[in-house]
Amino acid sequence: MNFKIMLSTMWTTRPITLTPLMPTDDYLNLGRVLLNSEKLVNLPALEFSVDTPKKHLPDFMSLGPVWLLSVRFIELLRDYGVLFESFSIRLNTRLETCDDYHLFNLLQICPIVDIGKSNIHGLTDYDNLILLELNNTSEFSMVRDNFLRKIFVRDDLIQEILQKNISGCEWEDPADYSFHLRRKKW
Repeated sequence: MNFKIMLSTMWTTRPITLTPLMPTDDYLNLGRVLLNSEKLVNLPALEFSVDTPKKHLPDFMSLGPVWLLSVRFIELLRDYGVLFESFSIRLNTRLETCDDYHLFNLLQICPIVDIGKSNIHGLTDYDNLILLELNNTSEFSMVRDNFLRKIFVRDDLIQEILQKNISGCEWEDPADYSFHLRRKKW
């Protein structure tokens, strides 16, 4: 089975501005916990605002490590056996409050990128990712790599997501994916 990196289309197809409505320290701590796939405890009030009417919201939105999924996307992943936890959030749209989105925390984390064979110069500079061979088991249908922290989704789950018309997702082959965040020299 092949895996692809899951990305959000909210930055490319129809730009959406998603804003956390919580203290900055709470948001940063939440992001740290989500990146490490730790169980969430002592959550702050989970409230966000979005600059788009409810009828135009995709099923998947991301703000860095914070992923918001619609209830129908959550149900699909639960039915598929993905190991995660989710928490209801309050999402304020332009005209109304939307209560059918959840904060998503993927609990399945393991090595998936072959660091020795991939072109990795650091956490902010890599391309041509080569994946390790994984067993074809249901617990690996969606997994976060323990080094790069990217989420990889197996092809059969991608097909299910596409078949159910879950919006907001795009997929990139790991070998074609690159991320380069270089600081300018002054």
